[in-house]
Amino acid sequence: MYALGLPRQPGFNLNWYNVDYPLLAFHEAHADYAFYVMVEYDAAVLRDLDSLAAEALHRGIDLIAFPSGQPVEKWSWTKTLEALWPLDQIRSQLLCVAGLSERAVAHLLATRREHAARDARGELQYWPFCEGFVPTALHAGGFKLESLTSFGATDYYNWWPPYHESELPEVPEPAFMHPVLSGERYVRSLLQFQNMAETWLAEPDSPVTLKLNLEPPEVVVPALIDALVRDKNREGLRALRQVVDERGWRDPAFLIAIAAALEAHRSGEASSDSP
Repeated sequence: MYALGLPRQPGFNLNWYNVDYPLLAFHEAHADYAFYVMVEYDAAVLRDLDSLAAEALHRGIDLIAFPSGQPVEKWSWTKTLEALWPLDQIRSQLLCVAGLSERAVAHLLATRREHAARDARGELQYWPFCEGFVPTALHAGGFKLESLTSFGATDYYNWWPPYHESELPEVPEPAFMHPVLSGERYVRSLLQFQNMAETWLAEPDSPVTLKLNLEPPEVVVPALIDALVRDKNREGLRALRQVVDERGWRDPAFLIAIAAALEAHRSGEASSDSP
C-alpha cells in the first residue's frame, strides 16, 4: 500500500480504517475490469453478483453502497473529512458490500494520492476515514451514487449486532446481511460492549441473550468470563458460577476459569489497596 503512494495512516488497523486500500491496490494491478465489487469476510450476499454488476454498468452507476443513516454532523468520523470538504458535501456509507465502476476507483486512487501529498506536508490533522472518504470523494466529483437497497433487501444489514450463520436460511432473497458470524467471533462481537455479559445474566429474554444462546456453552462461557473480567464485574463472575452450576454445565474448565478470574480480581484489588 505504501509503495502505491498510500500513507500508513492512521497507525492502527490500516485496512479497517481504509477498506478502499485493497481495492485500490487490486485496481493498480488489474485496471481492465469495468466494475469491481468488495465484500467483507463477514458479509453475506444473497443474490447473483453478475447481474448486479451488469445492471450497474447499464445504468451508469459508479458507487453502490448503503447510506449509514447517521446525521453527518453527529457522525464521529466527520472530523476526518472537514479539512477537505464542506459539511454539506460529506456523505457516510457502509462499505461492507460495495460496487464501484472502474472510473470511480481510478478517481479514488488519484484523490488518495493527492491527499497523501497534503498529509506529507502536514496540512491534514486527520486521514479521511474510508466510509466517509469513498462516497464523499465520488459525490463531490460528480459520480453517480446508488443505494445498496436498490439491489436487494437491507433489513439485516448494519454494523452491529451480528447475525448468526444459522439465520441465513430465514432471509428471503435478494438480500444483503452484515455482519454474519459464528463461533467465537460471533460471541465476542456480541460481548464487545460494556455490560453485555451482565445482560445475559440478568435478562434471559433480551435480544443479546437469545443471540448468545445460539452458540453452545463451551463457546459462550469463556467469552462471558473474559467480558466480565474486562468490565471488572466480580458479582457477575459469581452469578455466572451459579448459572453454570444450575444448568448442569459440568465442564470443570468453566469453574476453574471463573475461580481464576475471581482470584485475579481479588489480587488486583489488594494491590491497588497497598501503599
